[in-house]
Amino acid sequence: MGFSKSKVFAFNIKHKQARFINCRSFILGWFLLCIIIGLDWIATDANAQEIEQIINRQNIFKQMEECDAHTEFLRGQNAATPESCHLIATFQIENQHLNDTIFLLKFYKAAGQGSALGALALATQAAVSKVEPIYIYSYADLADQRISISLAESFDIERAALYTLLLSDVKRIALLSLCDKTAKCNRLRAHLPIGENLGDKFSFIEEVDPSFTLNCLLRSDSFLIPVRDVLSSFKFKECLTTRNNLLQNKGQ
Repeated sequence: MGFSKSKVFAFNIKHKQARFINCRSFILGWFLLCIIIGLDWIATDANAQEIEQIINRQNIFKQMEECDAHTEFLRGQNAATPESCHLIATFQIENQHLNDTIFLLKFYKAAGQGSALGALALATQAAVSKVEPIYIYSYADLADQRISISLAESFDIERAALYTLLLSDVKRIALLSLCDKTAKCNRLRAHLPIGENLGDKFSFIEEVDPSFTLNCLLRSDSFLIPVRDVLSSFKFKECLTTRNNLLQNKGQ
């Protein structure tokens, strides 16, 4: 099963008006998004006003067709065979039994090499598999560009911020592993915490390897509902906890 180009993201099904956004509006919107989640933005004033959370200003999921099977899936229930569900939701349910390496490879092939999700799956697999850092950085950088633009076009700035921050952290970790003592890599700072972007209830994500988070998002985020609901779901938290425990056990 493949994800056709017009169906790689759920918003491309129900929000085709995003495709007709005029050039001026798109450039302005993208410029504002870059200001909000710019990779080089760091708060320097300890007394600065509290940072406002990133919140979607439009109800972009109102017209989405619900997928009951995927809702059950996110709750950790035995989901029925999906019927008339979005391709990504169906893929996640039908392939949940696969190990991470096979799942990500199959996801990459289904999404397609030239798609945003294909690039994201490739970058995540590279980071999870701990390949050469230069490849991790290159794949993550490509994924960052593609998925941030695609999500910005859909007005889903919450997801854009989350995925950009995670991919930026993957790139930062890759760079740190390449540094020698003369490179002054201690100047590479972590970006704005996810808890400050989406709320303190999601700050637990900051304690986990970003590649684990991306992996679990690819396994649970169908782009049909707000990303906050995905992050709060049983399935996502179970995935994250399982992989974090495996890492801790290896270190013992």
